Amino acid sequence: RITGWCAHVIEQQDHNRLMRPRALYTGPSRREYVPLDRRT
Repeated sequence: RITGWCAHVIEQQDHNRLMRPRALYTGPSRREYVPLDRRT
């Protein structure tokens, strides 16, 4: 992990900006709520 974090810091310093993941949700669409007693 430390190696990865260091690589990110070096990239950010080279490009003079913070690199963050996109905050767009790409998971499944909304699903209907199922009460606990009906879940399997």
